[in-house]
Amino acid sequence: MVFLGFRTAVSLTVVLVIVTEMFIGTQQGLGKALIDASYVYDIPKLYAGIILVGLVGYLLNLFVSQSEKRFVHWHGK
Repeated sequence: MVFLGFRTAVSLTVVLVIVTEMFIGTQQGLGKALIDASYVYDIPKLYAGIILVGLVGYLLNLFVSQSEKRFVHWHGK
């Protein structure tokens, strides 16, 4: 149950950080880059940012999943 909470928290954290960077008015970050690219219709930069955010989220989820397999030896039995 703890690792299920970790996986959920990691996913929500990535989403919240990106959305917060978009709307709070930061000077740097992936969210700022995405919102700037959408304002000036820089489509390649926008898609690159979206793919990067997806990759970061996937890798963090994979890390938590691998940690779960390492520490919870009875998982799936």
